[in-house]
Amino acid sequence: MWNVPSENMCIDESVIPFVGRLSFRQFIKNKRHRYGIKVFKLCINDGYTIGFKIYAAQESVPGVGVSTKIVMELAEDYLDKGRTMYTDNWYTSVTLANQLLNRSTNLVGTLRSNRKFNPVSVVKAKLKKGEIMSSQSQNNIVVLKWKDKRDVLMLSTKHKNNTVVVNNKRGKQVVKPQMVIDYNKAKGYVDICDLRSSYHSPLRRSLKWYRKVMFEILLNTCLLNAMSLYTAVTSKKISVTQFRESIIHSLIKKIEVQPSEEKHILINAQRGKCYICYKEMAEQGGRQHAQKITRRVQTKCTKCLKYFCLECFFKTHSCKLL
Repeated sequence: MWNVPSENMCIDESVIPFVGRLSFRQFIKNKRHRYGIKVFKLCINDGYTIGFKIYAAQESVPGVGVSTKIVMELAEDYLDKGRTMYTDNWYTSVTLANQLLNRSTNLVGTLRSNRKFNPVSVVKAKLKKGEIMSSQSQNNIVVLKWKDKRDVLMLSTKHKNNTVVVNNKRGKQVVKPQMVIDYNKAKGYVDICDLRSSYHSPLRRSLKWYRKVMFEILLNTCLLNAMSLYTAVTSKKISVTQFRESIIHSLIKKIEVQPSEEKHILINAQRGKCYICYKEMAEQGGRQHAQKITRRVQTKCTKCLKYFCLECFFKTHSCKLL
């Protein structure tokens, strides 16, 4: 079931911490690590990453917005399938919604009030808490404004302006637009990935930015994807730390190999004294006598790692001569 992404997809930016000198290093004040390399992630349910793009400050194309270009590039392989893309207000626009509709893909996301082609009547509407104002285009693009604690401006090509009654954190029943509820559920996919990658992060200090990116992809993104697959297949809950430890133990586990029976084989080697002859001479006349009498040979046993003459070798071994 994981070969094909699910219906809902989410795109958002993440930061790989890096404080060294780099021309495309970014500063994002609302991130935990404010300085670093900005990457765009395309995630599906349970924080599974299916797309990854490094922002190198060279994305601008005449006539095309940077945010629109990034969304279309990351989602290129998953369009034309009736899926839904969830984005925040940096990506969402009427232009992006039209392009995704042309590729049979819906768009749901928060919207900035100064975007082009926004309906003026909705953007400038003054509402009381709980009130809703919406507008729908001919392409079924709905722009909705809802007053909660503050004004919430959203765009959707999948929803209407219908509302549902839900319980808030205090247990009280409140009325919310359906698109806001669906957005809150799907928008956290990238946040789940970032949260899990922060647990016992393998990233270390380095002056090379590409090392940081390599460790992030191999030891964070790939490992968290493997964890998502593991929990989906086994239906077992496991913490990120436990999963990392299990991977490490499986990699360093020693494989027990039964030693094969090694044969005694006589090979040519440097000159040395026969082990058997030397031992016999040493017993008869001592060490000095053995060194003078024992002649040198050029044959050595591969298993015993000792020198033998042919006569002594065949007396003590039953194997073939190589």
